[in-house]
This record gives sequence, structure tokens and C-alpha cells, in this order.
Amino acid sequence: MEKTDIKYSFSTYDNSTFLDVKELSEDEYNKYSSIIINLMKLENEQGLYKIIVLNYNDFIAKTNLSIKNINHSDMESFSIFYLDINRHILNVLSSIRTYLDHTETRLKKEFGKNHTITNKFKELVKKAYDENFSYRFLYKLRNYSQHCGLPAGSLKTTASNNGGFKEVLTLALVRDDLLNNYDSWSIVKEEIKNKDEEFDIINLLKDKVEILKNINEEISKLVYNEYFDEANSLMELLWLAKNKTGTPCLLKQNGLSQNVKLSVKWFPYNSLSKITGVVFDLE
Repeated sequence: MEKTDIKYSFSTYDNSTFLDVKELSEDEYNKYSSIIINLMKLENEQGLYKIIVLNYNDFIAKTNLSIKNINHSDMESFSIFYLDINRHILNVLSSIRTYLDHTETRLKKEFGKNHTITNKFKELVKKAYDENFSYRFLYKLRNYSQHCGLPAGSLKTTASNNGGFKEVLTLALVRDDLLNNYDSWSIVKEEIKNKDEEFDIINLLKDKVEILKNINEEISKLVYNEYFDEANSLMELLWLAKNKTGTPCLLKQNGLSQNVKLSVKWFPYNSLSKITGVVFDLE
């Protein structure tokens, strides 16, 4: 195919029709395409953190649902419930570890081992570990579950009449079982010894997920700032279509007339909003 048979443009798509806003050179098209890919990748990289949130929300939904439906007299259903609760806990702990490991590796690869953002992430993680029992204990509990099995030791419901009758589910970890079954608690060991004979895991998970939310938000903000110039380039292009109808896109047309092949790239509005602060009306 002749190179002259290829046309590049910034266009809008409206009523099944592409309308040219500006014709682009091949270099311009490649530059904008590369930026779009980079910004879309930024959004995709939030996936592992979102999995933590999804797993945690599933865990909370399961505990809330089970409080209403649990049948203490049916040992088989209670046993299945116990396993299912542990499944959700393990999912949360595993997704947290995956997020932490992958994020550090990704930042090192994208920015370098000694970049400010990479160092900031390691600093925030270390600070969270040093200052929060829930963070360091659940970090160790994930290792415990790999070597010693299910972490939740017992389940019980209690009735509360504080402002109305309410049943509360407690997922208790058994202190002595944790200490006797595992010898790699390191600095957490003394803290476990000071816990009650049974202590609840629900609030510990809540605390750690909240800590990770704050870490992810701070690091994401720093990462997005690195792409401000690229995002601004796309915003300048989008500005050309401010009075046009349809959805803006990059368009590559291969061939002529009836044999034309189209390649369309849509703009990553979510990432653009986070970087620039501009709110898009996409309706």
C-alpha cells in the first residue's frame, strides 16, 4: 500500500460518521497515540488496588448477609460459612500483597530504583508497617495462612440493644493458636501476646484497607503529575473540537474509497480528569 493512501486525522464520531477536525501528520498521530496509550495504561494500573477494594467489599457484604441468615444449629451450613469467610479473608490478604509487590516493581521499572516516587512509595509502606499494628500483623498473617492454614479461629454473634436490637458478628483470632502454630511473627509476637485470648479481625482489615487507600491516593497523585505535559497536549487537541458534535477520536484511514480500513483511538477521559482536574461531560 502506498504511504499516500494513509490519512491521519483528529476527528469526531457522530451518527455513524467520522467528521474531520484537523488533519495530522504521521508524526503527530504517533505522538498523540503514544500519549493515549500511556494514559490508558495509567488507569489500568489502578486495577490491582481496585481488586483489594472489591475483595474487601465482598468480605463485608458476606459478613453482613451472614448475620441475618446464619443458622447456628445447622453444623454443615455453619462449617461452609466458616470456610467462605476465610476464603474472603485470604482473598483480601493476597490481593494486598500482590498490589504492594507489583506497585514497587512497576515504579522501579517506570521511573527507576532511586526516583522520588519509588522512594516515596517505599517510605509510605515502611511508615505504615512501623506505626500500625493492623498493617504489620496482617502482613504476617498472610504468611501464617500460607504455612499454617485458615486464619479465622472462631465465629460468634452477639446481640446489642444500643438504640435498637442489632446482631453483631465477631470473627475472632485465637491468640495462643497463632503463637503456638507459627514461629515467624518477629516483632509482632510480643504484640500478639498482649492481645486478649480472642481478638477480632474485622476492624484490623478495615484499618489496613484504609491505610492502603491513603498510600495509593498519594502515589497515584505523584504519578499522574509526571504525565501533566502529555495530558495537556491532548487537552489542546480536544479544545479544537469544543464546538463540534460527536465524540473526539484519533483516526487512521488505510486505503481509499470502498477498501478503506479504519483504526480508531478514543481519549482516556478518566486519566485526563485526574491529571488536569477538568471534568468532562460525556453524555
